[in-house]
Amino acid sequence: MLATVTYFISFHLLWSFMAVPYLYAISIAYVLSVITHFIANRHITFQDRNKEKLFLEIRKYFVVVIGNYFFNVSVVYVTVDLLELSPYIGILSAIAIVTVFSYLAAHFWIFKESKE
Repeated sequence: MLATVTYFISFHLLWSFMAVPYLYAISIAYVLSVITHFIANRHITFQDRNKEKLFLEIRKYFVVVIGNYFFNVSVVYVTVDLLELSPYIGILSAIAIVTVFSYLAAHFWIFKESKE
């Protein structure tokens, strides 16, 4: 939830107040939300304190993040340039799907507890 709020507020500030083109604003906001999301997932949601697994988790997380980024940009691009709707509609649509996918990927793959 915190990452979603970070993403939405960052985009709003960049696009509405700083006049950053929407695709750049989405990209910057996405990076900020990814940092927030990883830290929150690792330390709060999954309470992972194992420093030995950190680099493996980051690599796995990066794979998911790249896929989510391209999905986000694609949805917002279609929403704005093809459907001629507000980028906010595209962002909300993408967030709804990416949130579920990201949680499942984190739970079952990125921060999965080893069965040792």
